[in-house]
Amino acid sequence: MWYDPPKYGKPIQDINKSLLEIKGEMEEKEARITLAKFLYRNLGLTAELLTGVKLYPDQIINIKGMLNSNYTMCVWGRGLGKTIVFNDLQLLITDKGPCSLTSLFSPDFSKGDHWHNINPIKLWNGHGYATTDKILVQPKKACSRLKTKMGYSLEGSSVHKIKVWDSEKCEVVWKTYDKLKSGDFVCIDRNPVNWNSSSSTISKDQAYFCGLAIGDGCYSEKANYLSVTSMDKEIIDFCAKSGGKVFKSKIGKAYKINFSKEFTSQFLKLHNFEKSKSYNKYIPDSVLSSKETLTECLKGLFDTDGGIENYGGTVSFSSTSKKLAHQVHVFLLMYGIVSKMKEKKTSSPFGKTWIINISGQNAKRFYEEIGFNIERKQNGQNYFKNKILNTNVDIIPNIKKYCQEAIKSKIRLKKEESIEWRQNIRRKENQKDISYQTLIKYVDFFKKVDADKLEIEKLNNLILNNFFFDKIVDIEDIGEQNCIDFNVPDGEMYWGNGFINHNTFSSAMYCILQTIFFPGSNILIAGPTFRTARFIFNHIEKICDSQDAKLLFQAMGVKSKRNDEFRWKINEGEIVAIPLNGEKIRGFRANILVIDEFLLMNEEIVEKVLMPFLVAPQDIKERQIIRAREDELIRRGVLKESERIKFENKAKMIGLSSASYTCEYLYKKYDEFVKQIYSDDMPENGAKYFVSQLAWDAIPLDRIDKSIIELAQGNESNQATFKREYGAQFIDGSDSYFSMKKMIECTIPDGETPTLLVQGSKEKKYILSIDPNFSNSPTADNFAMCLIEIDEDKINENKISGTVVHNYAKSGKDLKDHIKYFYYLWKNFNIEMIIIDYAGYQFLESANESEYFKKDNVEIKIFEFYPEKDGSELEQQLRMARKNFNKEIHRIAFTQYFTTDFIRKGNEHLQGCIDYKKIWFGAGIKADGSAFDKAISAKVDLDLVGETDTTEFIDSQEILLKQMKYECASIEVKSTAKGTQSFDLPQIMKRDSSSTRMRRDSYTALMLGCWGLKCYFDIVKQPEEDQNSSFQPMLI
Repeated sequence: MWYDPPKYGKPIQDINKSLLEIKGEMEEKEARITLAKFLYRNLGLTAELLTGVKLYPDQIINIKGMLNSNYTMCVWGRGLGKTIVFNDLQLLITDKGPCSLTSLFSPDFSKGDHWHNINPIKLWNGHGYATTDKILVQPKKACSRLKTKMGYSLEGSSVHKIKVWDSEKCEVVWKTYDKLKSGDFVCIDRNPVNWNSSSSTISKDQAYFCGLAIGDGCYSEKANYLSVTSMDKEIIDFCAKSGGKVFKSKIGKAYKINFSKEFTSQFLKLHNFEKSKSYNKYIPDSVLSSKETLTECLKGLFDTDGGIENYGGTVSFSSTSKKLAHQVHVFLLMYGIVSKMKEKKTSSPFGKTWIINISGQNAKRFYEEIGFNIERKQNGQNYFKNKILNTNVDIIPNIKKYCQEAIKSKIRLKKEESIEWRQNIRRKENQKDISYQTLIKYVDFFKKVDADKLEIEKLNNLILNNFFFDKIVDIEDIGEQNCIDFNVPDGEMYWGNGFINHNTFSSAMYCILQTIFFPGSNILIAGPTFRTARFIFNHIEKICDSQDAKLLFQAMGVKSKRNDEFRWKINEGEIVAIPLNGEKIRGFRANILVIDEFLLMNEEIVEKVLMPFLVAPQDIKERQIIRAREDELIRRGVLKESERIKFENKAKMIGLSSASYTCEYLYKKYDEFVKQIYSDDMPENGAKYFVSQLAWDAIPLDRIDKSIIELAQGNESNQATFKREYGAQFIDGSDSYFSMKKMIECTIPDGETPTLLVQGSKEKKYILSIDPNFSNSPTADNFAMCLIEIDEDKINENKISGTVVHNYAKSGKDLKDHIKYFYYLWKNFNIEMIIIDYAGYQFLESANESEYFKKDNVEIKIFEFYPEKDGSELEQQLRMARKNFNKEIHRIAFTQYFTTDFIRKGNEHLQGCIDYKKIWFGAGIKADGSAFDKAISAKVDLDLVGETDTTEFIDSQEILLKQMKYECASIEVKSTAKGTQSFDLPQIMKRDSSSTRMRRDSYTALMLGCWGLKCYFDIVKQPEEDQNSSFQPMLI
């Protein structure tokens, strides 16, 4: 008889009988252990075997540190780059207009793979512009060419990625060329381009004539003159006005217009035309720098080589030049026009003609955006008068089935809702697939019956992206080609031949490897918002769903997604993403916590909820059983007290963040971890600590935007920002005009009031400041609003004081969205005064004309006030303001000119408010139980605020407040040549043109709000001139 384990295991009888079996099992077990140890030591190989992802050395080091430690803090700086074939048929859109790859640069393909610096260019990504100034030159890569049903094509290497439509999951995913197959649907971006170019060097008439010459022109090299032949009077008259001599042609009713040698030479030089045959025609770069000139050139082309069919319902274009047809085909997408290009064999000397057809809604858009100058062709638009167009040609594959399954499995309909679904919605569409127009009806119905908000958000994003899904009909191996790789910021995309292309950087690998190496691992993913946690979860999902992750997929179990929880079983454990609020986090059992955006985390939540949650052992019952057995063995004298098992601390917490300021909670936690690492004393709980502080110079060269590094290093005033953003170093912010330390000191401690608010108190008064922006581009400035709660007690003590309790900052939204949010604030906060940037006074006019304010019979009026005046002029302004201000008739708004004088005074006043604690920042909502309960139970009109969930609305307020502080702390003050001061973001931040860039609009709204608070105080303290004074502050 023997014991296994020797301390207190169960006795095993007749061991000799099973000796051979045990020996075999032990050999197999030892082999498994040896293999596991090998894979654990070689994480790069393991990751590639499981997922197909190749890790960089810095990633391997970080993941190994996470796996081997209990407490990890990763503080990383910024840094990133798939290949596209280099030829003149690859078209891109830059902020200077569309162009071919070959016109941008001339790389040397004889040197092998290498980075090549180029002049900075901004590439269109479907929603905005991403900046790059370097390319990776890659000679002789195995490449393929894909062709679609509508005639679009793109060439790239096997690892090049484009967006495709996953018909099974009904979502857009990224795929490499080697994973594509015929029948897949690619995403064609047909969102109209946000033109961001300077004025053209040529006139609209010159551009139009260029189109005519390309279409019906002929160059006589022998006689050195240009001629245009046409039967259309409009073209003949235009050419004659341009200096041409008109002759009757020998062919039919046509006329020939000849141009002089001087005119011809100037024309060829202006457009840099080469003398070539018609099958080599192309649209020159000279007309591509502005929308106006490209439109006129296309109009000239369609006036000559274009036509109308089906009484105008179809617009066509034909050319013997493949390059010209390809240009037209792709350029039309920039106007939101999808067309079909096909090759047709002919008996002409050229052998082939390329034909482009535009029909239906796209033809209607052509008439509106480009059109014809020739009246007989432009009259084709009459076809669309009172014409109901068939939208079922613009379909979304398999989305109808997806929506119907959602109705069956996820939504419980009431009887009347079920009837409406069958009779009014489903009945109208008998086709297998449905259009965007019908999908909008589906989404409206889902909202009405309170369907899953995540489903609604998914479908809304699909509608917003507005991709045209085009089927791949052929993938052709084109052998080895010279390729280039654009180095654009991580997470950004670029537009090529209508396709959306992407550069990706692996993440979330730790969670996968943790669950594989340690079965039964329960990982909780959290962040300042549920959206952040979902993002990590979705990234893990993308890795696992890859074709290269078949081995990993064997370990994956059931996956579920709900409004407030994402959950995935894996290798006897689980990965879960949930929001950090309420009791949900307290009720969840896990031994590993991953926190993204740790910088934005609330100290109260981390210290009082998350850390205690980690300290408590997850295997408490097992430990109790073992301890009970040990006690019995000690009592019997079999075991000594010193021989008790020492339990290993298996809890892990991993914080991910960029660096911040030394006065913030992130630094406090980071410093705590560092001290534990360098301490000679082992922590009582035996925990291991790991800190990864990864600066730009520790990242491989092919993932660094070196031009930004050089720009920042060469500017002394940017050094602090550079250290924090790219050097992953914490800074004290002492050189900032607006001190982060002082802003934190001006923040109400968690648990105290006032907190941030989603609804105001009727007993309180609020100042609303507005810094508007009317562009709906995601890369544009934010439309920002700030609400400050007036401290009436301090006002009565003759002191200025207020608290920021609500913020709004959005880009990429329409004017109506901003008006809806403004209306929400108007209905839910007792707004006493409004201050708005003078350039945006039209916003108030638009709000007054909106359905929201009209139904309440509210018209917000502006009173004249110039508070930046001094001395007696200011006193006069204050008296007039007190007289004209009238809450009863809503005359409560004034506009503020951003003069040089005001910019200086406004910023000096904001600095004083922060330094002397005249402005406060509201406490967090989630850290205060009663404040959170009140906020979560508030009746928030989610449609007005543009959110899908009240929890996310609350989260957004805490994020926006931190964003406001960061914008203020990032502001630099410089003296101009004229002796004035400028207040702006550092150059390296301004250089970023991505949709996630740092902006300054929340800072501006805060400055306006503090200025408005001062003005309110000054007006209130003015003596009333008479009993009929119209200024009557009142409670609502």
